[in-house]
Amino acid sequence: MHEATTELAGLADLVTPLALRAAVTLGLPAAIGSRSVALGALADELAVDPPALRRLVGFLAARGVVAVDPAGTVRLTAIGAPLAAAGSDWSTRLDWTGAGGYLDRRFAGGMLAVLRTGRRPGDPWAEIAADPALATSFDLLMTTRAAEWVPAVAGLDVWAGARCVVDVGGGRGHLLAALLTRWPDLRGVLVERPGPAAAAADALGPELAHRVDVVVGDFREALPPGGDRYVLAHVLHDWDDDTAATVLRRAADAATAPGARVLVVERLLDGPPGHRREVTHQDLRMLVLFGGHERTHAEFTALAATAGLRVCAALPTSSSRHVLVLQSC
Repeated sequence: MHEATTELAGLADLVTPLALRAAVTLGLPAAIGSRSVALGALADELAVDPPALRRLVGFLAARGVVAVDPAGTVRLTAIGAPLAAAGSDWSTRLDWTGAGGYLDRRFAGGMLAVLRTGRRPGDPWAEIAADPALATSFDLLMTTRAAEWVPAVAGLDVWAGARCVVDVGGGRGHLLAALLTRWPDLRGVLVERPGPAAAAADALGPELAHRVDVVVGDFREALPPGGDRYVLAHVLHDWDDDTAATVLRRAADAATAPGARVLVVERLLDGPPGHRREVTHQDLRMLVLFGGHERTHAEFTALAATAGLRVCAALPTSSSRHVLVLQSC
């Protein structure tokens, strides 16, 4: 097969992503763990059909995810090991029965409609809120994905001198936990929906929870005043420009303390070339799933201006995110 055709076939493949999700959802990587396990024993442990499992394992072996020895025992390879690693977010992301699967199915089913009309079908936020198990899974997914960027953001000097950080839409408080640990004189306010707000105290733990006020609210409405850092981390890319501008205006209206700043943590569409694959991936997902999108520096500048803010700095981090520092004009 011609090299370009081979590469195109790989890009067009739908079987591999679904096979990986099936394996994770069934619990195959976790069942193998660090062992070498007979295929029959795996089928018994997972309560699945042995011939069907043999074919799934054969497919994964041909792609380097597992290895099968001549005796028929199965082990994870270096490629497959992260699927079973403790603390890894892969199981949360690929579980077809959880929020990751819900978002993947919504993306696959909605992309053509969005491309034809520019409008997302239905309201994913309402669907998530209406299903407590899905809502819990979604919040867990956001928390596990935060490990990619929170340490890099929390270590920036932009937090130095702050007394109170208001984390707007901050999930279970993953960023606040890192900030309060890194900056011991800091206090926090978490503004969130009822579900993640209720889970925040447990997520923060007793050593940090007493330094955080949890406010149940909608970030499109008035925000708690008095903070000197208002942070919107991975919030604005979920929304169209009109809604994103509203959220920024609410933050600007609340950030009235001397020297207060609004900090936006997002990927930049015109960021480093090495991040382009990831940021365009997220840009298309945000469009199809939520009707939002990633933005360029110029687009953030224009958006900030509608809220009476100016972009003072765009701080790169060791993750693919930037922290945009906004202040009143």
